[in-house]
Amino acid sequence: MKVLFDAYWWVEGQPSGRRVVDSFLRTWLADWPEDELSAAVQARHLDRARALAGDAPLTLHPVRARPHGVSVLTELGRLARDADAVLSQNYTPLRADAVRAVFIHDLMFDEHPEFFSRVERAYFAGMPFSARFADVVLTSTAAEGARIARMRPRLAGKVRPVGLSVPEAFRSREPRDPGVGVEPGRFLLCVGRLNVRKNVDRLIDAVLATDLVRPDFPLVVVGEPNGLAIRGADADDRRVRFLGGVDDEASSGSTSSAGCSSSPRWTRASGCRSSRRRCPARPWCSATSRPSASWRPARPSSIRPTPPRSAQRSARSWPVPPPARARR
Repeated sequence: MKVLFDAYWWVEGQPSGRRVVDSFLRTWLADWPEDELSAAVQARHLDRARALAGDAPLTLHPVRARPHGVSVLTELGRLARDADAVLSQNYTPLRADAVRAVFIHDLMFDEHPEFFSRVERAYFAGMPFSARFADVVLTSTAAEGARIARMRPRLAGKVRPVGLSVPEAFRSREPRDPGVGVEPGRFLLCVGRLNVRKNVDRLIDAVLATDLVRPDFPLVVVGEPNGLAIRGADADDRRVRFLGGVDDEASSGSTSSAGCSSSPRWTRASGCRSSRRRCPARPWCSATSRPSASWRPARPSSIRPTPPRSAQRSARSWPVPPPARARR
């Protein structure tokens, strides 16, 4: 089978978007080596994309239209003339003889526009419209699939939740000390872009108000500002530490050495399993994941300065017992 991938963000863009593209390509190449794969990349990134591809049997096609949505709508279908299927992100080619599959991360902007800037809303505006031209709409979780069907009923019959895993790039990276400044297992970790959708302010308020973190057992937040800003915490308060953006090695190191991880984000809430290949399993207090028996169910809006006593007892048990064997 001949498959064309939308790799517009493979070289440059948000880390999460780059990793999704990279993982799609590497996983497909490994699982279906008999297929003929090609990828559409920005023309100015062609050389860097060739370096990322290495000796993989992957044909690269340059695209020039900007922004990403315009490129997918107009150029990707033309490049898919000889393909059996085309897989894009967020936007769907308007015309193509190939089977069109689009991976939509979420339609949170449709349901809660107040969590997005005007620029973000403008970028996403055409996404659900173009999805009408898709043969199948892929998304990460059953909860997000339900949201897409609820917000856009015309897409309901096309939605297929497929899940997300740890980025394939993590497999080839050796974990490195992220520079938290505390012993492994002695910090609570929160990872994600710093914007209101990640609900970090609620998490900070909750752990500070109930003394669940200390200077020697801090909340460590990994991520860079993007979108509507969060309030954050006092820069001099050593109970909360912002590391900013880190590379894959440091990200893997922070995940594997955290005593506990929390993911209170609003988007893709519930149903997203955390599959940590190469990373020791850690207990999670999460609104979005069910990776282990220690999962604590929570709605993002329920994270507040006075959590239930059961949650306080659970949190006060940190640092936790030795990690279980890593799950696959």
